[in-house]
Amino acid sequence: KLIDEEIAKLPPKMKRAFEMSRKDFLSNREIAAQLGISEDAVKQQISRSMKLLKSRLGKYPGLSIVLITLMHQQI
Repeated sequence: KLIDEEIAKLPPKMKRAFEMSRKDFLSNREIAAQLGISEDAVKQQISRSMKLLKSRLGKYPGLSIVLITLMHQQI
């Protein structure tokens, strides 16, 4: 629940790209096509979202495994 709350706080475009990648399991190419942005922009949005989540949730040791899993998912 804490992770979902922090995801909800992400800026809208960043949140959408993150959710499409990590929850809907779409590729960067698919996300780019749906959002009308470049694949590089998708990569940047996802990378920035992970950095924000890591900084916000890093103080909770029990969430380390979840964050590592989210960061290293290969889509």
